[in-house]
Amino acid sequence: MKNFITTNIKIYLSMQYRLNRSRFILAHVYLFAGCLLLAALALPFTLPSFVSSWFHMGGTIPNSATDVLTTVLPPDKGYSIGLGFILANYLNSFFSWSILFFAASICLSISRLYDLEKDYRLLLLYAVPFANIIFFLYLCLKKGSESINKYGIPVNKLSDSALLATPGYHLQEPINTSYPATLFEQIFSWEGRLNRLRYFLRNIGLISICILAIAILTVALIFFAGIGVIFQLAVDISDITVGISFITFLLLVANVFFFASIAVTLILLFWKIRRWHDLSHSGFYVLLTEAPYYLLTCVLPSFSDNIISTGDNILLLLITIVTFVWMVCANLYLLLIKGTSGENKYGKDPIPVYEPEKQAF
Repeated sequence: MKNFITTNIKIYLSMQYRLNRSRFILAHVYLFAGCLLLAALALPFTLPSFVSSWFHMGGTIPNSATDVLTTVLPPDKGYSIGLGFILANYLNSFFSWSILFFAASICLSISRLYDLEKDYRLLLLYAVPFANIIFFLYLCLKKGSESINKYGIPVNKLSDSALLATPGYHLQEPINTSYPATLFEQIFSWEGRLNRLRYFLRNIGLISICILAIAILTVALIFFAGIGVIFQLAVDISDITVGISFITFLLLVANVFFFASIAVTLILLFWKIRRWHDLSHSGFYVLLTEAPYYLLTCVLPSFSDNIISTGDNILLLLITIVTFVWMVCANLYLLLIKGTSGENKYGKDPIPVYEPEKQAF
């Protein structure tokens, strides 16, 4: 089972090999099936609480959110707000899982672009409404190059084992060389090592960029909304036209935000993998930092209504605290512990070693 998982991750998600149309489509079918499975698994825990709030049956099917709210609010308002909490929990889980699966789709798209000999900057089309659908269909339908390119040999007739036997394309940030790393190599490479200082500074830089981007999007949203109101008052245009324009703008902002969330998730994931490599550990150790996050944002919200409604408040609180502490400690370990000195099996030491010059006598 471990070999099966490792093989498929290496072929489909490592961005080392070209992906033809059939492999690209098949991988997305599996991703879509995984999304449906997770959504189906969450429903049995969320649906009873949802039904309870919808039909005002808090006494028949206990639900913590609605029962607590109805003690301080009128029943109708209490049940409505409780229903909102339950839907918010489910949508939060759905959003977090969606980012994870779309991040995998980005990796697949990069490998597909290898097969088409196209530039990775085309991925920005995923941030544009409707253009992202056309771009995805292009990746699904366009036949790949039949000649050898810098990313590898044609893969149409290769089995998985034969594909793994090829050299592949290793996207890796150069360490201690005069060759300057490209931005793509710095942010989308999971091979090699990353020392503490670079890891810290890059995280600070990425967080700063995210805060600035959110501020710019917020200001732009307010600005264009104001312009739209002024324009509607100054020019006699129909409400339908204004509504369509505003929805289109919101759709663009939502696409940009979602694409940026996926990109940030991938970048942080790759940096953590390289940090584990610097500590002489497998990239699979990244589960120590990512599993707690998805437990807190995806799994626990689905269970929370039923766990609390059965009276096990302390159990949920303990699970949440332990998971949060685990996540914090794992991330602090990556941030504070010094990497392996010298070369290890994952690459050269990212900290340059300077030897004193020998003086001639």
